[in-house]
Amino acid sequence: MKPRRRPLKRKGPDKSEPDWVRESVSSPPPPMSAADLEELVRGGWLGIRDTAAWKDLVRRYGRTEAKRILRLAIYGGHGIQGDKNN
Repeated sequence: MKPRRRPLKRKGPDKSEPDWVRESVSSPPPPMSAADLEELVRGGWLGIRDTAAWKDLVRRYGRTEAKRILRLAIYGGHGIQGDKNN
C-alpha cells in the first residue's frame, strides 16, 4: 500500500511582493469605450487597406459597406454590434 500524501498547506500572501503581483489575475479587463473601439477599427482598416482581401470587399460591397462590415467584425469580438444606423 502506498503511503498517504499529506495535503499541502496553503501559504498566505507574501507581503514582500508588490500589490500588483498579489492581485487576482482572473479579473476581466474593463470594457472598451466606443472611442477605443473606433480607434481599433481605424487601426484595423489602416492595416488591411492595401490587401487584396480589402480591395475585393470594397469591389463587392463599396467602401462604406466594407467599413461597416469591418466595424461589425471587430465589434463582434467585443460583444458590441455597433451603431444600429450603419
